[in-house]
Amino acid sequence: PGPAKPVVLWTFDPAEKKGRVYFHSSPTVVDGQVYVGAMHEISATVRGYLYCINASDGRLTGDKPMPLGERLWRFT
Repeated sequence: PGPAKPVVLWTFDPAEKKGRVYFHSSPTVVDGQVYVGAMHEISATVRGYLYCINASDGRLTGDKPMPLGERLWRFT
């Protein structure tokens, strides 16, 4: 069984400037990173993306810590 009182710890906003993003796959967690597939729709154009999201508290990028739920990268 899952937790009795689940709590949202963080959320992810893909921060695309236009269109809509539809997440259509189950996320996978590997080494403190979440990978999830999505469809990005702008007007009649649809592209598939794979997003990599930070799920590791205290991860550093350069000299500063990266927040939980921050996009590390994406590609089509």
